[in-house]
Amino acid sequence: MGGVFSGPQTCQSYTDATAFQIIHDTITKNRVVIFSKTTCPYCDIVKNIFADLGIPYKAIELDLRSDGVHLQCILTEMTGIKTVPKVFINGTCIGGGSDTVLLHSKGRLLDMVNECGPNSAIEGVCILL
Repeated sequence: MGGVFSGPQTCQSYTDATAFQIIHDTITKNRVVIFSKTTCPYCDIVKNIFADLGIPYKAIELDLRSDGVHLQCILTEMTGIKTVPKVFINGTCIGGGSDTVLLHSKGRLLDMVNECGPNSAIEGVCILL
């Protein structure tokens, strides 16, 4: 799961509008978003599933960003999930690695990506992949 936090850093309650806006913009402008870490094997599994299905995704590598810990804290507050990956489809968090693997094993991922909803990416237009 690629250690949530390194060192003595802890998650405090964040209300930073800029960081929240980064997350909001990313999950609403992209069909599939994976908040990830480069050292996380579960993140690699999830990215490989989407790649194998031919589903484009946006990966945000939290460990490569100066604001990565901050973004992860906000994501934890938003989703209740402390670990990575955090996977969003059409603006909705579907969970983490195990959740994604389970949905894939049931043949549901492509259906979820193709579902049109109020948070469908690409300027409100749902384009079937």
